[in-house]
Amino acid sequence: MKLFYWRIFILCLQILFIPVLCQGQVVFGEYSEEELALEIVSFEPEAKIVALYEAGLSVPYFTDQITRVIVNGILTHHHYRYKILKDNVLNFGDIRIPFTHGGDLKLEGIFELEAQVSYLENGERAVKVLTDENIKLVELDNGMAEYRLIFPNAKEGSILEWRYVKADRVYYSLEGWVFQGSAPKLKSMFTLQVPNFLQYQIVVQGAQVRRAAQISPDRDLFIWELDSVRSFQTEPYILNPLDYLDRVEGFLSTDLTQANSIVYSTWEELGTQIQSMKAFESYFKKNSFKKINIKDDLTGATQLETAKNIYAFVSNQFELMQTVYPLPSQDFNSLLKSKKGNHLDINLLLLVVLQQYGINANLVMINQKGENRTNLIPSPYLDQFSSSLVRVVIEEKLFWLDGTVKNIPFGLISPNKLMPKGFMIDGANSSLIPISLAHTSGFDIEMELGKDSVNNLVYHNDAKIFGLSVQSLKEMQLNQEQEENEENSPYDVTFEDNFLEKEFVQSSFKLAIKESNDELLILTPFEQSIFFDNLFIEEKRKYAVEFEYGFSERINFRLDIPEGYELDEHPESKSISMGSNELEFTFQVTKNDGVLYFESKISVNQPEISVSKYKDLRRFAVGVSEQLNSPMVLKKVH
Repeated sequence: MKLFYWRIFILCLQILFIPVLCQGQVVFGEYSEEELALEIVSFEPEAKIVALYEAGLSVPYFTDQITRVIVNGILTHHHYRYKILKDNVLNFGDIRIPFTHGGDLKLEGIFELEAQVSYLENGERAVKVLTDENIKLVELDNGMAEYRLIFPNAKEGSILEWRYVKADRVYYSLEGWVFQGSAPKLKSMFTLQVPNFLQYQIVVQGAQVRRAAQISPDRDLFIWELDSVRSFQTEPYILNPLDYLDRVEGFLSTDLTQANSIVYSTWEELGTQIQSMKAFESYFKKNSFKKINIKDDLTGATQLETAKNIYAFVSNQFELMQTVYPLPSQDFNSLLKSKKGNHLDINLLLLVVLQQYGINANLVMINQKGENRTNLIPSPYLDQFSSSLVRVVIEEKLFWLDGTVKNIPFGLISPNKLMPKGFMIDGANSSLIPISLAHTSGFDIEMELGKDSVNNLVYHNDAKIFGLSVQSLKEMQLNQEQEENEENSPYDVTFEDNFLEKEFVQSSFKLAIKESNDELLILTPFEQSIFFDNLFIEEKRKYAVEFEYGFSERINFRLDIPEGYELDEHPESKSISMGSNELEFTFQVTKNDGVLYFESKISVNQPEISVSKYKDLRRFAVGVSEQLNSPMVLKKVH
């Protein structure tokens, strides 16, 4: 066994005997009469699964050598106990324990894993201990791995229990604990024990977590014990649930085992230290630019044209390689040789080439949506960043570039990288800066009533999608499996991609008319609208409403009444606005040469709507949905 793993094994055995303060006498595999009898959660009666008990204990582990103490990482003891209250609940029983293997880095490891299920069989309790047949280690892409626990007999009345120790070599970042989940929890606990030569800055999210904190005077013991934790209820238009979950995390602020005991005391210091890394410095050596071997001069007629040439060159030459490391994964020469790199490798190269051509550019690190909290922790904490951008200023105009994404126009970025702030790395001038992107995004659809190749009346559509909405659509298609036999799917589809050159794509297609009979033809042409189905039906809301970005939607329906029909009913013109015009809607009906035109326009001018304005938003959404659902009825003429 390698020395590292031998140390981990010994330390894992030691941690099992650490007194777990304030965590009660919960013994693995022993269940109380109350747990066995529980059939309903008093504070969430509709729950189908409940966590009877969850606990985590994190302790930095170290070796005490003669000359100095060496911190090796953090050990966290996890213990979970769940009960199934109703059968066939989302296949609960397939439990996954992810960890960052990191290839040869061996960043994290799982040890002392054991699991069992207590279940009812013919009215009696039986226990099945999981074996290698039920516990599998699966290697995933990008340095990730996971243990998969497949619990047999996962049915109503079953109690699933598992525990393990997770070893994390990255002790300067505290993973912490998430108290909320998809199921309610009777008890959720987390304890952090810290040696006196380390100090952590704790980041707490959620009022009940703040209230539950027990902190020793020397800040070497932190305890959170929460009872009756409600499940996290998702709501429409929540971009990042991590912003709302009750949780605790942290990062190292003082390490007395190091010569510089204060860890990144300022943003300026963090930026300076990053730039002093050998891998980072290798991109800025005098001969580095010459090694890129740019065959054609990238100089354009203007500085903007030059920047566009550089951006196209870098984004097409190099392939993104996902890594768990927040800093450069390799030096300059290695990147040129492999043509593959992480986000920072590629954007560093883009930065170097831009600067060599005299363009004002800076590297900015960001925390990509869904991978961490949206709003940055205002302290110099490196691990909250998971991606990067290049900030370019040309003739006092600001542009944001991302060299890792191919086939996206100059100056546009993926919506999941459009964050409120980023960390600009610029030596002593390093600081947090706002990120704002000027863009025009949305949908524009021209529709008319016509016939298809077999003489059926259908909707003819010509759609234009532009700006960030194109990128959103592409990423949604990549991350979502296409449903087979989807009702009323478009057909006779044509597609034209002008995204790189003109920032839009075009498509024409036909859609069947849903409702009709021998006497009436009922038209609802605005079903493609985002607001056709009202997603804000709940009277109250807990979290802010978050659209990805501001956008507009325009749908224009041309109704040339077909032969043999007359118009019996149609909606009238209407306008609705919300508050201070955060959202606007106009529905205009006009008539020209016997042809009716129905035009719907929706503008989302403010992407985030606070909870305090939810009533206004709900009123707006109800009004818009009702208007878009108003049918146009054509009656046969006899």
